[in-house]
Amino acid sequence: MLTYETDLRQARAWTAAAAGDLPAARDQLEAAADLGEQIGDLIGATSALHGLARLGHARDVATRLAELATQVDGDLVTARATYASAVAARDSQALGKVSGDFEDMGAMLYAAEASAEAAVLLRRAGQARDAAAAEQKAARLLALCEGAVTPPVQIITARVRLTPGELDAAVQAAAGRSNKRIASDMQLSVRTVESHLQRAYDKLGVSGRHELADALREQPTD
Repeated sequence: MLTYETDLRQARAWTAAAAGDLPAARDQLEAAADLGEQIGDLIGATSALHGLARLGHARDVATRLAELATQVDGDLVTARATYASAVAARDSQALGKVSGDFEDMGAMLYAAEASAEAAVLLRRAGQARDAAAAEQKAARLLALCEGAVTPPVQIITARVRLTPGELDAAVQAAAGRSNKRIASDMQLSVRTVESHLQRAYDKLGVSGRHELADALREQPTD
């Protein structure tokens, strides 16, 4: 039953993430990873840690995931650990390679996310041509996922323009959460949240929170 609880916590996490409640999603994934290690469900633990990396916490989990990968056989676990390490190190070349690894094993959504992450880093580095190629690859891979949309896919291109704080506030605001609730979750003042959101509006070219959902859903184009 405890093994199933690891899966259930991850399901709750992605349900929360889809609703824009990223703090709750992260809490559930952290709990799933801890439980997985406690009961010996290392596959579940690595899946949960990979989820945290996909939601922007790669630096927090990369070392732990790499250690677990030495204890579990299988290419998928290795690729998950490589992805987290590459995101943490901001290594676009490693992300491109692990995208190919995910694609080879049929994990198209993970491959798309890795390629999109690489595109973000390449664009930040001023390598527009390479970034466009990575974006096109991500779009091609997503087309194979039957319309799947995950929070990382929805917000990944916004990372080029928004700081982590602005992005977190914008995602929660787009899900209909109040500034007061966002401030409580992020442990910030309401005034700081308002500042984050105003800067997000300016950078995304929208006039208010009612336009955020569409702005964050925009996919990269060449």
